[in-house]
Amino acid sequence: MAINKCLKCGNEIEFPDGAVSAVCKVCGNTQFTDNTTSQTHISQDDKKEKPRKQKRKSGFFPGFVAGVVVTICVLLGLMFMSGDGYQEAKSFIEGGDMESAFNVLLGTIEGNITDEAGSAVDSSTETKIKRNTITTGSGCVSVAVKSDGTVIAKGDNRYGACDTGDFTDVISVYSNESRTVGLKSDGTVVSTEYIEFDHSMDYDDYRGECEVDDWYDIVDIKLGLDHTVGLKSDGTVVAVGVNDNNQCETGEWNSIIAIGANDFHTYGLRSDGTVVVTDGDYDEFGMQAVEGWTDITAIEVGIDYVVGLKSDGTLVAVGSNEQGQCDVSGITDVVQISATGRHTACLKSDGTVEVIFSYDDPLKYTDEWTDITRVWTDTSKTVGLKADGTVVATGDDEYYFGQCDTEEWTDIVDVHISEGITLGLKSDGTVVATGMNYYGECDTEEWSDIKLP
Repeated sequence: MAINKCLKCGNEIEFPDGAVSAVCKVCGNTQFTDNTTSQTHISQDDKKEKPRKQKRKSGFFPGFVAGVVVTICVLLGLMFMSGDGYQEAKSFIEGGDMESAFNVLLGTIEGNITDEAGSAVDSSTETKIKRNTITTGSGCVSVAVKSDGTVIAKGDNRYGACDTGDFTDVISVYSNESRTVGLKSDGTVVSTEYIEFDHSMDYDDYRGECEVDDWYDIVDIKLGLDHTVGLKSDGTVVAVGVNDNNQCETGEWNSIIAIGANDFHTYGLRSDGTVVVTDGDYDEFGMQAVEGWTDITAIEVGIDYVVGLKSDGTLVAVGSNEQGQCDVSGITDVVQISATGRHTACLKSDGTVEVIFSYDDPLKYTDEWTDITRVWTDTSKTVGLKADGTVVATGDDEYYFGQCDTEEWTDIVDVHISEGITLGLKSDGTVVATGMNYYGECDTEEWSDIKLP
């Protein structure tokens, strides 16, 4: 019985008498009696068909290359700290199989780079952001991204929010009554142009909230009433529009992974779990009192209050508590939140939904909901998407003309709502809608080929 060292792991391999090969019991490598591995043991037929696979095992040049590769292996091993791959490459070098050595080396390096990049992406802004391929703004506009990156819109176009015909390469959309903004695949941003319209307001209508042409490296967008906020891939934040309460003063922010905005404030969730807010003189409801928050994983910004989800599934909230929307003490096991000016909805880890609201109102009738995967709220309703693709909704269904009539919806993969309208994206790329339909915002029957999130 012969004994040789394994070229891959160095373990001793026993070769029974007469055997031409044996398998290492430690690493599984098949090694032959001529001290080559299964990677280099090529038949004569293989040699005829693949002559370029043959490697000389002696001479100055292979030895020189081997020395270079070993040196590279050592240096890269120090850089990437992955010893197994480099030991394997070294064993191929010692066996004279330079190509296999290079392939193993390259694969190990690529694997390590992928692992490191993957880890970076996992903790980056990109993975925490949900793309909106459908959206609805202020109960009067419905917008969708088609699979080719173009954008279609229906509804109230008095301010130009439906003028999306020139949008291309869009991956996510954001809308309110006055504008529609699109995030493009290259990180740039497009916006509809504001149309002057006399709606009897006592301030200048347009104040720069559509001026996003020079934005780049954007990964998420949030709309305040009259200001637009963009989160960049490097964790910084840009903002344009009304700045009368310093809501656009985000220039010094960094390490931001999520953003939120309402009429007078802009919020940023930092990678360390803390929250920053723009510092304005107007803070009637105490919405700026978030500086002491820690371990936050998500924020939801309502009209006059803000809620933070902590890593342990509990909540914190500041702002107006007129209707009990900030009474979050004692709530546990929360995995997702939605907040508006009236109530807070909490999706719990068991698929149920708890609504925080002081009054007996249909929008909190979620006690029988189960298997919910995501929840949405606006000022008049609560909507839940179930695991089976159906949708449940509760709230004011009389004044808002059927906005909760989702009982017959199936195969839904995403939902977006605003006051008076509910949109559902189906798995086949079509869109269903229910609600007031004052401006045709629910007329989505002919929409098709909508991009799935």
